Amino acid sequence: MNVNVKGIWLIAKAAAPYLKAHKKGRLIITSSIAGNRPTGSSLPYSVSKAAVNHLTKGLAKALGPEILVNAIAPGILDTRWTRGHSDSTVQQFIKNSPLHKIPTVTDCVKQVHTLVETDTMTGTIATIDSGASL
Repeated sequence: MNVNVKGIWLIAKAAAPYLKAHKKGRLIITSSIAGNRPTGSSLPYSVSKAAVNHLTKGLAKALGPEILVNAIAPGILDTRWTRGHSDSTVQQFIKNSPLHKIPTVTDCVKQVHTLVETDTMTGTIATIDSGASL
């Protein structure tokens, strides 16, 4: 909670006056699909990410219209960590996701870029998991 929630709160609190003064501020927060439903290997982690999602929406409401606040919520990504799992685990994920692929870090970067460029989205939690959490 200290890192996932309190850290975001402290950064937002410190950055808000500067971002408001420039009238086109953006806060992009990193959450996780673990915050969308209580699954996975760590209950405290998923609870903290659920709090991050709620904090994102609360900050969006409190800081608008000068600051837009959104989050990305990646699931499993194609990284060294994922490649360390058994091939059957990875193939099962691919098979069960509607897009039949594992998202990449580049997919996350593209979503962040979209959230930075938009003038009409705030309070959005953008899930990046190839539809696996549907």
